[in-house]
Amino acid sequence: MRAALAAVLLAALLTAGCGGKAKSQPASTSRRAKEESVLLMTATIAAIERSTSWHMTGHVTSSGISFKLDLSFDGNARVGGVFTLPDNTQFDLVTLGGDGYMRGSDAVWKHLFGGSAASALHGKWLEFPLTNRELLGFTQFTDPESFLTSVLGLPDLANKGETTYGGKQVVELSSPGHATLYVAATGPANTVAVVLHYPGVSGTLMFDRWNAPVSIPTPPATDVLDLSTLGKTST
Repeated sequence: MRAALAAVLLAALLTAGCGGKAKSQPASTSRRAKEESVLLMTATIAAIERSTSWHMTGHVTSSGISFKLDLSFDGNARVGGVFTLPDNTQFDLVTLGGDGYMRGSDAVWKHLFGGSAASALHGKWLEFPLTNRELLGFTQFTDPESFLTSVLGLPDLANKGETTYGGKQVVELSSPGHATLYVAATGPANTVAVVLHYPGVSGTLMFDRWNAPVSIPTPPATDVLDLSTLGKTST
């Protein structure tokens, strides 16, 4: 899953829009504002690895397709949240290790898999491997560590110094034509926001609620149908 996400991102696919604009500050007071970009990115990845939980919201526009997301992470390969499509149709997504579970309205199932699937999945959770290509457009957002690792490999990544973003003091890391990352200026090197500006892709992911209590329940086994029941393969 992590390798797949990194490959997708480095190929310029992904992400989401919400949050505030950055404003330059007249003077830099953060040690991070003068760090090499690679060292700061490494510290940011380490911070997410040490965290017990976090929260991510965003809005994605890619190739003319848009959706919102609101996800909670427990720092132990468990993710849960809601995706909202342009017509305000929503579906739930939970990932546990290498498996994903999705629950949506009949309209969502019909859009993704056809009318017969909508009937079979009515009121049910769909279980599928996170390697499934049909759902990768959504599940790729469940592994921000790989996302940040892919940012580390972007060309011309540079530390632009201290600024503010969404009312918070941050340090800006930017790769022209690819992505801009905002990292907390002080305290743990937590990600505050990531803005993507690839050709044909725009958006922002906002991060907060670091190490706050979070509970991500496992879908009841009696309400789960495997992807194979729809005649679909795992890839």
